[in-house]
Parts: sequence; structure tokens; C-alpha cells
Amino acid sequence: MIATGNGKWHVRIGWGKSVLKTKRLTTNLIPLDGFFKPLEEGKVDTMPKMIAMLLGGPIASLVLVIGLSVLKFGGLTVNSEVVSSSAIESFISIAFFFNVFILVLSILPTHYFFGEVKGLETDGLQIINAIRNKQK
Repeated sequence: MIATGNGKWHVRIGWGKSVLKTKRLTTNLIPLDGFFKPLEEGKVDTMPKMIAMLLGGPIASLVLVIGLSVLKFGGLTVNSEVVSSSAIESFISIAFFFNVFILVLSILPTHYFFGEVKGLETDGLQIINAIRNKQK
């Protein structure tokens, strides 16, 4: 939103059955990835704006990986009277490794090979293409 400079955008969180859908946000049943899309073509009119927008996903994944690293490796214990500590630790481990995977995949210059974004260019490939097109 900062990169496009207007409020015409949409964010999708997760995949699978839609749980919540508004004008700007769709939240799906399995909230393990996300997607940002400006709704007006051409609104990202400069390369720095484009790169800033494309870095949003990898930065969000990096923040999640850092936070999950603190929970996983920082010696913190999470106790609950409702859920067992081993279940919480398993969830944190799965979320950590999944977000590392999403981070690495999003910065690799390739096409996505699964999910609702299958076939689309990763953020890394879009950044490289934006830089190449600017140099031409």
C-alpha cells in the first residue's frame, strides 16, 4: 500500500476455503502464506516503488522466521492448560520450517509451483525482471 500510494489493493492470507472476505482482505482456512495485489495496473510507476512492494512478502516472511526462531530456539517455554506443550512446540516447528521455505522460495528467481499462485513469478524473479527492464 505504501509503494502504490493509494488504497486500491487486496491482500489474500492463506489458501483453501475462504473464512473472511472483504474489499481489501481475504482470509482463508489455512493461513500459511499470503499475496498482495494492487488493484490498479500501472499504479506502481517507478522501479523503487515496485521493488519496495515486491520486498513486502519476503520481509514479512523474514519477520515471522525471526519471531518463530526466538520461540523455537530461544529457550522460551509456552504453557497452556488447554493445549499440550508438545503440540505447541510442534506447531511452532512446522510454522518455522514452512516460513523458511516460503522466504527462500519467494526470493528465488523462478515461478511458483504450487497453490493459488502456481505459475506466477516469485518476488525475486519480478525484482530481477524490473531491474532488467529498467536497464533496457
